[in-house]
Amino acid sequence: MIDMTAFIAARSDQLNADDLIDAPRTITLTKVTAQPDAAEQPVSVHYEGDNGKPFKPCKTVRRIMVGVWGKDASKYVGRSMTLYRDPTVAFGGMQVGEIRVSHMSHIDSEKTVALQVTRGRKAPFKIKPLKVDQQPDAFGLPPVEEKPKLSAEGWVERYLSDVADCSSIDDLMALQAKSTNALAKLKTDKPDLHDAAIEAGTKRATELQEGAFSE
Repeated sequence: MIDMTAFIAARSDQLNADDLIDAPRTITLTKVTAQPDAAEQPVSVHYEGDNGKPFKPCKTVRRIMVGVWGKDASKYVGRSMTLYRDPTVAFGGMQVGEIRVSHMSHIDSEKTVALQVTRGRKAPFKIKPLKVDQQPDAFGLPPVEEKPKLSAEGWVERYLSDVADCSSIDDLMALQAKSTNALAKLKTDKPDLHDAAIEAGTKRATELQEGAFSE
């Protein structure tokens, strides 16, 4: 099997939306730097394992970070957030995709930040709490002493069932965010199972989007 994701990574000095095309990614921040005089992308968010490619959030995401975590970026260090690619974000009349945030740590409940998306129109951005106080096991499950860990096959079987049960895009995004670690391990250890999980998520997302447009 040849993993095609190794050949589609954008050549850049930053994390790109296309780097998240196969799955969301949860990052833990190590440093935030800023260039106040920069016309575009003045903020760089460095994170564990960034390999010199920091996340440079757009203004929408920067506003979300301030709305949820406050204005002091020095307090962001050690906190975590889940990033995903939103393919519906348009630029110049074309849907190009953009990085968005679904979950953030250090909040007790879901937060909604209303932000301007186009001239004269605002939209709510819902951020769900990200639990980082308990380390997951190899397949994304909290360690439970009295129960054996699921096998990769068993985890995927449950994941596919959970995907099918998702009744909204928000539910699907939450499931994918919760499963980031497990999907990453599958990609390395069981690429065939990883492909099946990603394909199921993509198919369900298409079904949910088509259903929303038909309403």
